[in-house]
Amino acid sequence: MFFNFFASKAIILMYHRIAESDVDPWQLSVQPQLFEQQLQIIKKNWNVISLEELQYGIAAGKVKNRSIVITFDDGYLDNYTTAKPLLEKYALPATFFITTKNIGSKRVFWWDDLQNLVFTIDLPPKLVLNFDDRSFSFDLADEGKLTPALKLKNQQFSAYNGFTTLRSKLYYKLWELLQSHNEMERENLMQKLREWANYNGSKDSGYLSMSEEHICDMASNKLFTLGGHTTNHPSLPFYDKDSQLEEIVNNKNFLERITNRSVFYFAYPSGLYNDVTVECVKAAGFRLAVTTNHSPVFKGTNPYQLGRFQVDNLNQKLFTDKLKLWFKS
Repeated sequence: MFFNFFASKAIILMYHRIAESDVDPWQLSVQPQLFEQQLQIIKKNWNVISLEELQYGIAAGKVKNRSIVITFDDGYLDNYTTAKPLLEKYALPATFFITTKNIGSKRVFWWDDLQNLVFTIDLPPKLVLNFDDRSFSFDLADEGKLTPALKLKNQQFSAYNGFTTLRSKLYYKLWELLQSHNEMERENLMQKLREWANYNGSKDSGYLSMSEEHICDMASNKLFTLGGHTTNHPSLPFYDKDSQLEEIVNNKNFLERITNRSVFYFAYPSGLYNDVTVECVKAAGFRLAVTTNHSPVFKGTNPYQLGRFQVDNLNQKLFTDKLKLWFKS
């Protein structure tokens, strides 16, 4: 404990979307103007390094003190349209961990689809969902109608801080249910929910993923590094070894094929992994992997269990305070 406090350390920042978002249960969105302010802060006050430089530092036992690594998860389109130009403006390196299922399509991630279903339309007051010889039921009472007052309460909902409405509780319960199923089962459940809600899918292009062209353009820029993040963004520990390896290897092969570049870094989807996952990541040829555990990186940190800190929609003062706190942790 004494050694870690005074030792040289780096922190890895985790972003997802750089966009405006009315409802953001998992605090995944940072407004563009605040993101630029955050970049200004770290450019001025900290040593911003690439994930590759951090990897070499760990291997050499020399992590540069007060270093920051910037990372993005999932591969949202706004990473290209909004984050990329700002990173280039300040000449800051970043790594983008890409989930490949939705690349170049009009599909959105299931958690975004669920979010839009629950929070953006009128809903029947009662839900009964039958599946796997089980059932899920929920009563929205008078919250079936999406009123302006209800919209405002939904905007205040954070999955980390408790429920603000019955709709927010429904969202979280359904998220838990869907999270524990594999891709095929999850899609079947989502289809049942779409039919119940008479929901035809999100019309918000802001939730789309990058295209192959976007990803290749990213890869051609020396500031940016691509990383693996599985094909379907599953909860890997729920899968057997062969299924985990398939998700990890197919994702890596796809990215390497379209960019003609090697991919050496991996992010565990939702930060979930077990010993089998780590074994598969190593077997696939990844040199390091990042988690969602809130911990700095030291010279002796396990390269397959690197901690990261999720960045919220923070102004300059709050972001500066967070950085100081994270470096002290």
